[in-house]
Amino acid sequence: MQQRSVLRPGCPAGRAALNLPDALRASDASSMLRLSLGESFAAAYVRLQMPEWNADTRHLSRWQREATLDC
Repeated sequence: MQQRSVLRPGCPAGRAALNLPDALRASDASSMLRLSLGESFAAAYVRLQMPEWNADTRHLSRWQREATLDC
């Protein structure tokens, strides 16, 4: 199975993730990041951030309700 790139071409560092879940998946797959931060910290960070993202996307913000809904 070919891995899809989660990074965007044209950025100075090469590519950047387009959203938090893609960034977390890339971080989780990065051996350099895990080596730099430590295996347990890197794993804990991803494990804590993904549920936070999921919770934040389950509701509409006040701005979203005011700016994007026609009701």
